Amino acid sequence: MRLLPIILLMLPIRLLAQAPTTYTAKGHSHNDYAGLQPFTNAYSHGFGSIEADVFLVRDTLWVGHVPGDVEQRRSLEDLYLRPLADHVQANKGHAYPDHKQKLQLMIDIKTEAIPTLEALIREIGRHPELTRSTGLTWTISGNRPPDSTYDRYPDLIRFDGDITRPYADAPLRRIPMMSADFIRLVDWHGKAPLDPSNQEKLHSLIEQAHRQGKKVRFWNAPDDPPSWAILLSLGVDYINTDKVAEFAGYR
Repeated sequence: MRLLPIILLMLPIRLLAQAPTTYTAKGHSHNDYAGLQPFTNAYSHGFGSIEADVFLVRDTLWVGHVPGDVEQRRSLEDLYLRPLADHVQANKGHAYPDHKQKLQLMIDIKTEAIPTLEALIREIGRHPELTRSTGLTWTISGNRPPDSTYDRYPDLIRFDGDITRPYADAPLRRIPMMSADFIRLVDWHGKAPLDPSNQEKLHSLIEQAHRQGKKVRFWNAPDDPPSWAILLSLGVDYINTDKVAEFAGYR
């Protein structure tokens, strides 16, 4: 078995963090709507992935983590779709002024999968800038339709995969990213070195996803600079974080 050199994970975190490359595009703004500036904060820092949880109520998609959040009446349209459409139009069809940089909008469906997804497709469709942009990926997580039906949806719609399970070729083509609940994979909370067996388990899963051409994200992972350094060294593509400003300043 291939094992990442343990010495890499034992390097001082400061040394790893001072690499000259910015990792901002590797940021996934977890539960982005819970911050003080939904969308705006993560977007202004150049995050590569932004997450919004949605509930379908009376033909409108409302943003929130639990049903009670719907009472705040914060719509996906107001918080995400309209501001993003304005930026894409200003950037001549691209997600960011740097036309090479891509943006993933991960929509975590909290209500019934099929009607909520159909409502999302309708709402995106009201913004031609969003449907035409090749710099955007719309990735559906949470409640999803059966993977055997993925190819029935418009090509702009993609789906979050489960890194621990196999997929047939057809649905796999509609999956740009593999995710998993980190703490269910390994019993590591970032307070001690990652032991070799857990290191190898994670590395094997990540390599398998990369061989399939998929990016990797772990949710429920330790969310601090030392843990970011280790996850990045293992090849994780999107760092799931609630600390947008801190991750944006990470090097």
